[in-house]
Amino acid sequence: MALRGTLRDFSLGEILQLISFQRKTGVLSVEGEEDTVSVSFLDGKVVAADSLKRRFENRLGNLLVRAGKLTPAVLNEVLEEQKRLEQRIGFVLINRGLVSPGDLQAALRTQILNLIYRLFRWKDGRYYFSQEKSVEYEVDHFTPVATENILMEAARMSDEWPLIQSRIPSLDIVFRRAPGTEKLEIVSEEDEKPPGTLAVPPEEAIVWKLIDGKRTVTEITEATFLSDFDVVKALDRMLARHLIVEAEPEKAVPPPASSPPPEPAKEVIPPNTPAALVLWGVLAALLLLSVVFLPRNSLNFVLSGARGSYLAPVENSISVAWLQRLDRGLEVFYLNEGFYPATLAELASAAVVEGAVPIEAGTAGYRYILRVNDNKYDLYGKTLDGKLDPSLSLSRTLDPVARQAMITERHRKAEARRKPVKIDVVN
Repeated sequence: MALRGTLRDFSLGEILQLISFQRKTGVLSVEGEEDTVSVSFLDGKVVAADSLKRRFENRLGNLLVRAGKLTPAVLNEVLEEQKRLEQRIGFVLINRGLVSPGDLQAALRTQILNLIYRLFRWKDGRYYFSQEKSVEYEVDHFTPVATENILMEAARMSDEWPLIQSRIPSLDIVFRRAPGTEKLEIVSEEDEKPPGTLAVPPEEAIVWKLIDGKRTVTEITEATFLSDFDVVKALDRMLARHLIVEAEPEKAVPPPASSPPPEPAKEVIPPNTPAALVLWGVLAALLLLSVVFLPRNSLNFVLSGARGSYLAPVENSISVAWLQRLDRGLEVFYLNEGFYPATLAELASAAVVEGAVPIEAGTAGYRYILRVNDNKYDLYGKTLDGKLDPSLSLSRTLDPVARQAMITERHRKAEARRKPVKIDVVN
């Protein structure tokens, strides 16, 4: 299978969903204006990612340096040894005992997923998927990541990122601790809380230690094993609690210069002159036109519902993943109970389908039809207006044993309904 096209025609979520659904092994290359990113898949799961602009070994090594796990001098030695031995950097680091397996696995996961999540923010790009028999990755230190988990996390980011971005518009912003909190001790909720400390989620505790009034948001991200989104969300929560404030940029001292020539006086139109009245009339007309046509503008994210179309590819990919999950849940239910459920609600009550809640809460966004006479069951997804979606459907053949058991049970109930009821009369 070879896929080729642009992100305008086929979204990244749809591409990942297709690779996952068909359990493909190969490399997906996405070329944008600033970089080219490659993502490797093994049986439909993500196992590696790299950037043409910044090679993976350098990014991984620099992350370990900024996180205090390596020194720059040691990193240079490791990179030289890696080139000489033609081994992966993870092998050299573990072989020399420079980092623990846990730190290496966390760093690998952070670097790979960060690259992929940033792809979801690309507006356009060209992609090409090359199917391979095998792909190389850090087999001993990286656990393949299910694509549906990445899609769900990407949908969560797409949903929350615009709100956070309104308060933190740039990753180049520098934050400092708010006055009075410079010496505040913050600990993770997972640890013990000594007296006089504030317990916060683990991500906030990590980010708090790196806020010094000098590091940008990007530099904080690159010094942790957290994603861009986790760092920005932690900073946003701290802003809401007034624990941090934006640091004022250092004022540059301008070089001495001669006094500029005085600017010519601008002509000011008196407010009651005919020219001013004409100008006000034009502005009023423009305002009226904007009220009439703004809701029809496809680029208007507030009134036109463009947010829904923006997230539609990701939401559709998640809907397909949940359709597959419900399908597997029906089979697991049958293996556990010996028969197929009458409704999808029985899957939840039997704790068969677990995990994150889909876009449509619970199983309400899906329809399940058990057709014993036809020896099948059908699963359908629904559109946002509640109609069945033909693109989200599948049909399965019942297990012969289960079908016979359900027919027998149906006959038993029919006989019970036809059997006369005996009533004892007491005088």
